[in-house]
Amino acid sequence: MTAHRRIAAVFGCILALSSTTLAGCKKDPAQIAAEQSQKELPAVRDDAKGLSFTYVDEKGNPHVVDTVAEVPPAQAQKVRVMDPAHTPSEDMMYLADLTTKNADGSYAVAQAPRSDFETYIVERRKAVGPTLASNGGNGQGAQGDGGISLGALAATGQPHVIIYGAEWCGACHEAAKWLTGKHVKFVEKDIEKDSGADREMRAKLAKAGLSGGSIPVIDVGGKIMVGFSAPKIQAALGDTI
Repeated sequence: MTAHRRIAAVFGCILALSSTTLAGCKKDPAQIAAEQSQKELPAVRDDAKGLSFTYVDEKGNPHVVDTVAEVPPAQAQKVRVMDPAHTPSEDMMYLADLTTKNADGSYAVAQAPRSDFETYIVERRKAVGPTLASNGGNGQGAQGDGGISLGALAATGQPHVIIYGAEWCGACHEAAKWLTGKHVKFVEKDIEKDSGADREMRAKLAKAGLSGGSIPVIDVGGKIMVGFSAPKIQAALGDTI
């Protein structure tokens, strides 16, 4: 074997060894996907900052809090996590089990269909009251039982009343029920199903100098209020009812 052939043979062996070594170091695609998915999930710990948590009480009413410690142990098994730094896939949300810690002190977080959480709330509510859907709200400001389009509202002479809420929100149902009982025309917008309604609500909150994190947000003739308060709506409506 000539010197040139020996060099070529050695070089070939080195390449083969390198290829084998590199192939052996490759991670399984499923493992890579799992690790990447984990990186994209919010990190939930007892001292987590900047997150918000939505838990559901025994009556099916959701509550939004800022710390893990504020979530009652009895309602900690299925908690929605919202993190400004992470965005779930479309029609999904982050759910955490705050009853059990991992070895590193974190809590298990996973993406789950939004519909699963809504069903969980509805089951807990046990027909507490009408939903936005039964009132006719479809996230587009459609007419409903007591609801009316914005164009028709202008013709009534009454202030525009818009409820920004979600199908699972008990206080939203109460607001709609109260307005219906007072024969006040209103529009319902489901921010969970209509991203445009969510942006519209947040813009109004920002303009009014109010913080979000809780629904319903109610717009009465341009006056923005967070949460349902019959006296406040009554005062904003004035002599129209």
